[in-house]
Amino acid sequence: MKTKTIRQTATFKASPHEVYEALLNSRKHSKFAGGKVSISRRAGGIITGRR
Repeated sequence: MKTKTIRQTATFKASPHEVYEALLNSRKHSKFAGGKVSISRRAGGIITGRR
């Protein structure tokens, strides 16, 4: 099967720290993911989620 690389760029009205926190803070991530999310902040940590 051939694969194709897809690149996407997004611009946010937020600081890099705010974006980082939105992705790695379980409570904040849950708000925009639409369900409960549990995220480990450790490298290689576990991410779980429910809708």
